Amino acid sequence: MTASEWQWRRSEFNHDWLGNQFLPALAKCHRILSGEVEDMEFTPRFVQYVLPQWSVRVPDLVALLDNYEIAMSPSILVDQRRIGNRKEAYAWIAKDLHSLWKLRCSVDKKLSEAKRRLIEANTAFERIDVENLRCTNTSASTVSPYLIEQLQSYRSSCMALSDSIHALERGVQLV
Repeated sequence: MTASEWQWRRSEFNHDWLGNQFLPALAKCHRILSGEVEDMEFTPRFVQYVLPQWSVRVPDLVALLDNYEIAMSPSILVDQRRIGNRKEAYAWIAKDLHSLWKLRCSVDKKLSEAKRRLIEANTAFERIDVENLRCTNTSASTVSPYLIEQLQSYRSSCMALSDSIHALERGVQLV
């Protein structure tokens, strides 16, 4: 995966889908169940069409995080084709650039944080009682407080995940 492809996929996942589609829909569902907003048709559509997208999109994020270090390392700037027969002489540059980047940009820490946040969001997702949510009458007086708490926990986890993805470099950093 190239740096530009990684950046595009990151933007598509974190900004286009998670930030602009999924989180607002999740927030609206939470507000409906909390009694802040009335929309009798939204929750069934949310459960049927929006919520299942999480399971479909998670593998994309896993691949994105797995490819981060290789795709975004400044070592890619050492173009092996132009070095010609002096590849061994320049091999240390790519290795040192990568090590310096990891150290100065806290790559391991940021990547670990994003992976931890993904696990937290997945755990919160799995705790949602989807059957109860599917059958819920959206009258706030009949909604289980536990279900509202589950959605809020999931929403918070997804927002923290989004923040951790945002913290990853958006461009190749020459350090």
